[in-house]
Amino acid sequence: MWTSLSFSERGALLLVCALAGAECGRAPSHGAGAEAPAMEVTYHHAGRAYPAPASVLPRAQVDSMLREMLAGTDDVVRMFVNRERIEMYRERETALEIVFPAESTFHTATRGDVRADRIFLLMSVPDGHSVAIFHGTGAYFMPPLLNLRGREILRRLEPRLQALDPSP
Repeated sequence: MWTSLSFSERGALLLVCALAGAECGRAPSHGAGAEAPAMEVTYHHAGRAYPAPASVLPRAQVDSMLREMLAGTDDVVRMFVNRERIEMYRERETALEIVFPAESTFHTATRGDVRADRIFLLMSVPDGHSVAIFHGTGAYFMPPLLNLRGREILRRLEPRLQALDPSP
């Protein structure tokens, strides 16, 4: 679109962007020297929640793992999802929960592009290989996706996750 505009139209568009305080064609700025708000990562294990600071679990590694996990989904689990079910999983199962500061788009093999501001990876699926992936905006409400090779992907993070849990 930009190349189809005349020189004067480009100038007018830039002027409008400048007056509106927008940065045309760029990601939003968070101020001079300020960093974008980071995702919050929590490891749930044995009834306890362990916040995972970026120094222990680098956010670029988490983002890469999530994108690989979602791109490799194999199925959708037919299950009713509500707040109580997620709370039960937090208290009784092993899971990794990621909450983003804003809605993000992820590509999945089973549903195409999905938008979410939170993802809950249930790691303690009975077969020992799969990971159930709950996602939503504001709350978890969609039936989970299933990645049959999910544990293999998460194994790269396990030493870092286990370092968060001080119990033997």
